[in-house]
Amino acid sequence: MTNTRLAARREHLHGTFHRDNPPVLTVESGAVVDFETLEVGWRTERVLPERELACIPSRGELDDGPALTGPVAVRQARPGQTLEVRMLELVTEDWGWTSAHLPEGSAGLFWDIQDGIATNQLGHRVEVTPFLGTVGIASRDRERRPGWWPHPRTGGNLDCNLLGAGSSLFLPVEVEGALLSVGDGHAAQGDGEVSGTAIECPMRSARLQLVLHDHLVQRPRALVNGRWVTFGLAESLDEAARMAVEEMVDLMQVEMALRRPEALALASSLVDLRVTQVVNPLKGIHAILKTSLINEGA
Repeated sequence: MTNTRLAARREHLHGTFHRDNPPVLTVESGAVVDFETLEVGWRTERVLPERELACIPSRGELDDGPALTGPVAVRQARPGQTLEVRMLELVTEDWGWTSAHLPEGSAGLFWDIQDGIATNQLGHRVEVTPFLGTVGIASRDRERRPGWWPHPRTGGNLDCNLLGAGSSLFLPVEVEGALLSVGDGHAAQGDGEVSGTAIECPMRSARLQLVLHDHLVQRPRALVNGRWVTFGLAESLDEAARMAVEEMVDLMQVEMALRRPEALALASSLVDLRVTQVVNPLKGIHAILKTSLINEGA
């Protein structure tokens, strides 16, 4: 099993998803890639109040989005397969920031991260539960997609705080090589990401294993602590909820050998809906199957 380090250097960074983005690395299925990521705003040094910060220079349209490391191509990945992204280990840098903006004013929190705790300048302490806000692959669509926009099929800026170390994200492959890009590290985030930012931080190390499967999922889904999670992404939370439930019912039909009405009825007892985020151009809802005993039946 290979293990390759991909540093957050200019030649490895971009801000958009597109099928024509050239891969900066090509690996075999099963390879482990150790991604380094910048914080979301392309800054290369600690964010502090009233300090002019160095940023990676923009190349225009290609960088129209959060700082992403990649793309990484998986050799022999082709449409009709699924790419599993296993989150093996996620290590933040030692700083982060959060902001909020209202008509009556703005606020910035600046965090020091040590020993699993983030502490801001006001003395608030938050347990660190790191994850990558953006994990996605290229879609078959012709238009270039800014990294701020999650894609209903191929992922991207999901901002789901369940995708920490030990979880797996499954994405449907739509282009040759899949073209995985990651970034937007978060040290901690509540459901909804209500101010528009989490504890935004660089990732010193995001060790991900990339595994191809011959079966196809239609939309992003995750496996977290043995429990399935499905996602809906849409302009309204109502539509996002419908998508997340439909995907979960699809999964339960297959895994539990149920008719669709039976799967929906059972989901009403076993599935929780949560708001993933309300701040991106497409809002997110995720559905969680509360039990791993999905193969049990009469």
